Amino acid sequence: MFYLMPPSGTPISIKDIAKIIALRVGLEKLDEPFTRKLKRLTGSKHVWLLNSGRTALLVMLREVSRLARPEKNEVVIPSWTCYSVAASIVRAGLKIRLVDIDPMTMDYDYNKLRKIDFNHVLAVIASNLFGIVSDWSKLRAITKEESVFLIDDAAQALGTIVNGRAAGTLGDAGFYSLDRGKNLSTCAGGVLVTDNDDLGRYIEEAIESLPTPGIISEVVTVLKFFLHSMFLRPRCYWFPNMLPFLGLGETIYDDHFSVAKLGRLQQCAGGLLIDRLNMLNSQRSACALKIAEGVRPLGKFEIPGSQAATGTIYLRLPVLAADQAMRDRAVRFLRKGGFTAVTMYPAIIREIRGIEPQLASLKGDYPGGRQIVARLFTLPTHAYVRQNDIDIIIAILNEV
Repeated sequence: MFYLMPPSGTPISIKDIAKIIALRVGLEKLDEPFTRKLKRLTGSKHVWLLNSGRTALLVMLREVSRLARPEKNEVVIPSWTCYSVAASIVRAGLKIRLVDIDPMTMDYDYNKLRKIDFNHVLAVIASNLFGIVSDWSKLRAITKEESVFLIDDAAQALGTIVNGRAAGTLGDAGFYSLDRGKNLSTCAGGVLVTDNDDLGRYIEEAIESLPTPGIISEVVTVLKFFLHSMFLRPRCYWFPNMLPFLGLGETIYDDHFSVAKLGRLQQCAGGLLIDRLNMLNSQRSACALKIAEGVRPLGKFEIPGSQAATGTIYLRLPVLAADQAMRDRAVRFLRKGGFTAVTMYPAIIREIRGIEPQLASLKGDYPGGRQIVARLFTLPTHAYVRQNDIDIIIAILNEV
C-alpha cells in the first residue's frame, strides 16, 4: 500500500519553509506581525502566543483562579473530550467536574449541565469539538446566575465565525491550538485570547516569566516542517504511519508538558500561513459537506453537528456508526482502501488511568460519552482530499 490519506493536516510547501527561514533571519519581513493578524482575525483585545494549546489553557486557569474565591476550584468539561484539556486542569491544581455529552451535537447534554452543583465551579469550558461550535445561548442561560468563567476552547475551530463573532471569543477567555492537524499549524503552539482587562493583566505578568525556545528548538522545528511537508502527502504518509515509535494517532494523557512562549521561528510561520486560513477552512467545509451528502443516504451512519448553524468548519468529519462492530469494520475497510479513519480519544475522561483523585465527583456513568467512544470515527477534510477520494470513501462505506 503506497497510498494512504492522512486523517488531518495543513499542507506546507518547501517554498513556504524557505520563506519562513528567511523571515526568521531577517532576509524578508512580514507586512504585519502574527499577533496583530490574530487580533484582527478574532477581534480580541489581548492575544498571547504560547508553545501549545495546553499551555494557553493552563496559564488561563491559573490566572482565572486568582480572580475567584478560594473555594472555586472545579472546572466543568465534557465527559469525552481532548485529554490535553484534563491535563491542563490537573496541572493548574484544580478539580475536574464531568458533564455528559450529546453524541449528535458533540456538545454538553444541557439537561445534565443544569443539574450540577455550581458552588465550587470556577469555570465551564465549551469544547467546540471538530469545529462544531457549542450552543452558547444554552450555556449562558444555565450559567447566568452562577459566578463562573466561561472558557471558549477553540483548539479545533480557528477561523469559525458565529453571528459575527469568532469562535474562541464567545466566553470570558478562549484559546486555540497551532499543533499538527489543526486549522492553522506551526507544528506546535497555542494562542490565548481575552477582552477582560483584569484577567489580561494577570496573564501578561504570568507569560512574561516564561522562557522562549532557543536556537536548537528552532532547528528541530525546521526539520519538523520539512518532514511534515514531505510525509503529509497521501503518496508518502504510509511510511511514517508504519513506524510505531512515532505514535501517530495515539492519544496520551500527560500533565507534565513543557510550558513556554511560542518560538520566534513559529511566530514567523504563523504570520505567513494565517493569510491562507480562510481558503483552507473553506476547502474543509466544502469537503465535509460533500462527504456528508454522500454518507447520509446510505442509511447506516449519522453525522454529528449537522443541525448546527451553517458555516461549520469540520476540522475532521465525525461519523457515528450504529455500533462498535460496524465502526471497527468501517475503519478497517477504509484503511484497506487507502484512507486513515481515526477513532479519536479512546476512553471517556473518567477512565484515564490515575485520573480519579483529580475528579470532583466519581458519580455518573456518562452514556453519551461512552457511545462516542464505541461508535465514532472521523474522515479527513483537508486540502489533499479530492473528489475522487470522496467518491471512493462513500463507495467503501456503502459496503460496510
